[in-house]
Amino acid sequence: MTMSTRGQLTIKGRLLTGWWWGFVLTVFLASAPLLADQDKDLLDLESGALALSATTQFGGRWNVQSLLSGSNTTGWSSSRGHPYPNDFVIELPRQYLLKSFVVDNTGTEESSFRGISGRHFVLYGSTTSHEEGFDLILDGEAAKGDRKVFLLEEPTEVRWLKLEVLSNWGNSWHTQIMELEAYGEPVGAVTQQRPIQGIYSTNFGLMRLEQSANVVIGCYDGDNGTLSGRTDGRVLKFQWWEDGPTAGIAFLVLSSDGNSLNGLWYKRRQVKGIWYGRRVDDERRPQCQIPVLDALVTSIYDASLSVPKEKISSDQVQEETVLEKPLEEETGTTIFQDIYFDTDSAEIKPQFETKLREIVAAIQGQPSQKIIIEGHTDSTYTREYNLELSLRRAQAVAGWLIEHGVDASRLKAKGYGDFRPIADNKTEKGRALNRRVEMVLK
Repeated sequence: MTMSTRGQLTIKGRLLTGWWWGFVLTVFLASAPLLADQDKDLLDLESGALALSATTQFGGRWNVQSLLSGSNTTGWSSSRGHPYPNDFVIELPRQYLLKSFVVDNTGTEESSFRGISGRHFVLYGSTTSHEEGFDLILDGEAAKGDRKVFLLEEPTEVRWLKLEVLSNWGNSWHTQIMELEAYGEPVGAVTQQRPIQGIYSTNFGLMRLEQSANVVIGCYDGDNGTLSGRTDGRVLKFQWWEDGPTAGIAFLVLSSDGNSLNGLWYKRRQVKGIWYGRRVDDERRPQCQIPVLDALVTSIYDASLSVPKEKISSDQVQEETVLEKPLEEETGTTIFQDIYFDTDSAEIKPQFETKLREIVAAIQGQPSQKIIIEGHTDSTYTREYNLELSLRRAQAVAGWLIEHGVDASRLKAKGYGDFRPIADNKTEKGRALNRRVEMVLK
């Protein structure tokens, strides 16, 4: 999946429509609303916050939406040679009485680019629109390479926030901020939004979304993509699949005018970039087709659409910053990349041995933690046979780890058969993704 980057985040969209109605209906209709309550971070995609614009951004995972990911392991960086001034406009899902604001510079690349952390900033708020009515809320100085909380002397009602970054700690090329947070209480009524279904022009081509209650399915022209997920009317969370095979999740927010979608896409639980689109009002239609589901899938939802919320503290920042790591961490849990298998096979393919060696090294570096090894299958055979096959796959990986020095007492192998698919078993690419072993270090 390749995403284009733009300095200004005005969205150009495409609609997503998916399949897998049985799975989606079983899983999502009883799910809780996505909008956060007053005790949660308001500047979070999961809370319905949406960055509408940015003066500049570096691109890829270093984009303004990453400031709203709920994690400080990635964030925003200015474009090269444009460290400041930079400003962002962020829309909240409703009006709030803002009580505190946080700028988190933990994890900025200070070791490689001295003084890159954002420093002097000014925060404005508006209840009028994203373009006017802004009043000064806060004039502050963020911490170098650390998180700083600002308590407002007078709580202020806001729907839109504008943050102006006026300086950094001395770097002449870039400025970085890893995360923004805000806390307060909701005020007033929630505004009814336009239904999310429709056709969008996006950075992955034209996209079609279809909606029934809180269930959304769709497709998009980029790499023959399909998707399925759920929405609360503003926040859309879904799993996507493409030719390759490849898969991941995305988390998009619908703007208050109902015309734009913007958010982040993830692969192997890591932020890869922004996904943005604008509703199509002309005759353009996507070429993709929404796959037909012949039978209901009764799999149990296993939080596979959860968004990583890893937080690191300043004393955890290493001397040298590594941009891409083979492992992904989530709130104290390390989730390793999957190992895939051929049909009706529990034999580990040679191409995965390098990955397994990396996993062994990571495991040995955490001697106090246990490793959960979870085997899965596609739906080719009977449920009973698939349970046995999935366990054999998990045991094969456990055996490989033991042979290469991992203490057997630290390992636990489980087989889930075809009860936890991450892709559509009606397609070859979907079945290939489902024939897997997942490992979690806890």
